[in-house]
Amino acid sequence: MIREGERGEGRWRRVSWDEALDYVAARLKETMTKYGSRTVLFSDRGGPFRDLYQGFMRGLGTPNYSNHDASCARNVHHAAQSLFGVGREELVNDLKNARHVVLQTRNIFESINVKEVNDLLDAIENGCRLTVIDIRANISSTKAHNFFLIRPKTDYAFNLAVIHALLNQDLYDRAFADLWISDLKALQQFVKPYTPEWAEKETGIEKERLLAFVRELAEAKPAVVWHPGWMTARYVDSFYLSVPSTSSMPCSAPWAPREGCP
Repeated sequence: MIREGERGEGRWRRVSWDEALDYVAARLKETMTKYGSRTVLFSDRGGPFRDLYQGFMRGLGTPNYSNHDASCARNVHHAAQSLFGVGREELVNDLKNARHVVLQTRNIFESINVKEVNDLLDAIENGCRLTVIDIRANISSTKAHNFFLIRPKTDYAFNLAVIHALLNQDLYDRAFADLWISDLKALQQFVKPYTPEWAEKETGIEKERLLAFVRELAEAKPAVVWHPGWMTARYVDSFYLSVPSTSSMPCSAPWAPREGCP
């Protein structure tokens, strides 16, 4: 249908496919003639036809193609590749057998993944603790044992302080770290300034609460799942947030978008 009248009037006219295609083509030509071809962008949900859509946009003379994944889980995907050499699709979170699950920017109990919901509910029934870290209260937070309502754009600061506490209080699995983590000393040096006291000023989360949370993680290891989350494309440091979240453990990848990172 094509709208007639002003926006909001609710006046629409049914048209044929021929008229609809001609209408869209005419509006595209008008826009490109007036403003240039690069003012056109094509966005979709993603899927098997991305090459076709990208080819179509190149034919129009614009590189502007994006999809849902670019604004949702792309940072998680890149973080997984940087750590493991595989994309996020290869990661499996064993929620059902976890003893502590951390949801950061992931509202599982209002999601469309029924298996995740059922597995996490089963885990909670069997004694698993749930921590939710988010900038808003949601359904998942109402079921959480710990809910950290942090300031927007401070997720990365919170995670750095968690890593600081795990390393400096010797609460991590040293044998596992020695086997699988390179440059752990460099990471420990890097997070040295990012104390729970520093994070309290950044995030608004009291240092005592953060430290208590870290001790809970240590008690539950190794059955801890720190969900890598979705919607991790909101801030300039979102990729760096996704790296520790994806690994569910401290790692020495070059996270920091600032001078002095190892």
